[in-house]
This record gives sequence, C-alpha cells and structure tokens, in this order.
Amino acid sequence: MGLTRDRLEYILLSTMLFLVFFRTSGIGIGYPNVESQLGSASYLPQKLAQALILGLIIVYVYIYPKCLQALRFNSVSLMLLGLAIVLSIVLSHYKGLSVRYLLSFVVVILPLCFYRARFGINAMVHNFSVFVFFVLICSFIYALLLPQYGIMAANHAGALRGLFLHKNVFGFFCVLTSLFCLYYIISKNASNNKLYAFIYFLSFIGVAKSQSTTSLVLFGLGLICFVFFTFILSLSNPKVRVILYYLFLVIVFVSTFTFSVYFEQITYALGKDPTLTGRTELWEILFYVGMDKPLFGHGLGLFSRPEIMHQFSLDFGWEAKSAHNSFLDVFLGIGFVGLFAFLSLVLTNIFKFPFSHYASANRVLSASGIVTILCFGFSESGAFMGVGFIWLTFIIFLFLSSNTSFSRNQLNQH
Repeated sequence: MGLTRDRLEYILLSTMLFLVFFRTSGIGIGYPNVESQLGSASYLPQKLAQALILGLIIVYVYIYPKCLQALRFNSVSLMLLGLAIVLSIVLSHYKGLSVRYLLSFVVVILPLCFYRARFGINAMVHNFSVFVFFVLICSFIYALLLPQYGIMAANHAGALRGLFLHKNVFGFFCVLTSLFCLYYIISKNASNNKLYAFIYFLSFIGVAKSQSTTSLVLFGLGLICFVFFTFILSLSNPKVRVILYYLFLVIVFVSTFTFSVYFEQITYALGKDPTLTGRTELWEILFYVGMDKPLFGHGLGLFSRPEIMHQFSLDFGWEAKSAHNSFLDVFLGIGFVGLFAFLSLVLTNIFKFPFSHYASANRVLSASGIVTILCFGFSESGAFMGVGFIWLTFIIFLFLSSNTSFSRNQLNQH
C-alpha cells in the first residue's frame, strides 16, 4: 500500500507535534541534581529537535502551501500583537538575540497552528494528554530507579524533579497534568475514570514531593477553578452565572497578586525557605528598565536570556537569571503595546466564558488552565510569549477557548 498524500500529511504533522512537546518540555536524562550546577546541563537533544522541527516545517509548507491559510490574523489584538513583536525586534539594540528567540518561538507555534487547522483541537488535546501522562509516569519510574538524578540534592535535597531540570518545573508540570485528568473525568468520552483518578493522585504526589510552595498553591487553585467553572455552567440563570463568575475572577487575581508580593513573608510564616528573595526590588528595577523603551520594548524574549539579566545584576543586588514575572517579561520584550494586545487577546477568552456555547468540558479546561497559568505568571517567568512547556500549554488552552476550532475536514463536510 503506497503512502498517500493525506497519510504523509498526518505523519509530518504528528511528528512535528510530538517533537514540539519534547522540545518545550525540556525533559532529559542525567541532569545535574544540584541547583548550582544546572547551568552546565546539556540541551543538545532539544536543539536537535528544534532543528528537525524547522526542517519539517519547511518541507510541510512546500508540499502543502495551503496550510499557510491557518496563520491568518482573525482579530485586531492578534494583528497588534504581531506588529508589536516586529517593531520590538526592529528597534532592539540586540536584534540578533531577538531574531533567534523569534525563530524558536515560531518553531513552537507553527506546528500547533497547522495541526489544529488540519485535525482540530480535540485531537491535539488527546495527543498532548497522552504525552503528559506518559512523562509523569516515567518521571516517577526514573526517580525510583535513578534517585541520584530524579531527586535533587544540596539546598533542594529530597525534592522530586523526575525527568525535568528543576523541581519547580516538575511541580507546575504536575499542576497542569492534573487539569487534564479532571477534564477526562468529567468528559462524556472518558471510558476509564479510575485511570485518570490514579494519574490525578500521582500529580498531587508529584506536586507535594517537588517541595514547591507555589505549585502546591496553584494545584489547589486549579482544582477550585475547575470545580467552580463546572458549577457555573450548571446554573440556568445567566445573570447569576455572570455575576458569580466575574466575582470569582476578581478574588482569584487579587489574592494571587497579594501572595506573589508577600511571598517571602508568607513562606517564612509557614516555615518554608523562599527561593525568590528580593522579588519586589527586582520588579521595580526592571520596570524602570522597561520604561526606557515603553512602547515596543527592548526586543522579543530578550530578558529571558541570563546574559542580558546579568548586565543589571548590580542594580538587583543578586544574580537574577529571569524577571520572575511573566507579565514583566512581555512588557520588557514588546512594551506596553504588546502587553496590551496580549492581555486583550487572553482576557477576551476569559471574559466570554459565561456566554460561550460549545462543549462544556472544553470550556472548563480552557478557563481553568488560563486562569491557573495567569496566576503562575505573577511570580514566575516564561509563561507568556515563550518557548517552553507552560507557554505551549497556554496556547492549547487558548485554542480550546476558541469556538472556531474546527478541523479542515469538519469544515469540508458542511
């Protein structure tokens, strides 16, 4: 049996999709287990995966040029965001670094757009769920068989990190994985709820064993959001649904912002050792750095690079390798214009939740995931406009929140 055109397209898109999952996850074997040595970790597999994805994208676009229709901007916010990204690079003093970041950014985004346009978001969610469940189980097996690698030492002694570079990354990975477990538990298509309940329990154990206070709080928040949004959809009175929904969002964001600002005091009160000391002083300095180029920023992704952050280390008073705030990341990179466009795009999807009219399970998962990651962004970098696993998951949640996420096959049937 020959390789048909449709079969070839399926192979190309599926290969790119799973390579993107692997590249963004940053998982690996044999990473140093001491935080001070993590800078020496090798990312060669991820670099090779990225190069392979780029090559496959070129091949795919050459064979299926109509796929570029999936990249059309269908909103003013998207067009404004694209303009902000381009101008941030054109006006940057580090154009080379920003272009390299943009290339990595595109390599992550394009396969997701192509796959969704061809096979739909539900197929993507299924494949992504298989991947995260597999990685979670493998992380526990890895830690059991090779605890000298799967469990951190020194200042994070005993903290579980599995296949990930750092225990905090593994902790939030488990938070996101738990949301997909809940999604399948409430989904009518779920055939084995016991399996998903077991994976959800593993996710909780992973969060607890990662010894990440932030992940533990967000795990609880994710569960509360999921239960609350499910309850909201069950209300028949639209006015009550809208009022309760927006009241809940305000409480969540105010509480999360307060927690991020007073993180040190809260963790000390709980007997924990905060890992992000000096956060507020860092934010203040970086905000004034951003105000040097407030409209379009210093260049996309520039302040995600340790060497750029190192230039301001004397002002911080400590060796901060990131801004520890994803909102600040976007502002520093693409300015107020880009931040406004990004937030308007995201918040539109959040605000329309009580009014949308498509699959309930999808709506609950997307809203819960977006809110959880937005709250994560108050105290950590890399959640927005990034090239990592959290940004990848965020994009999937945004796709889920869109009621235009039909596959090309579905559209052709009408």
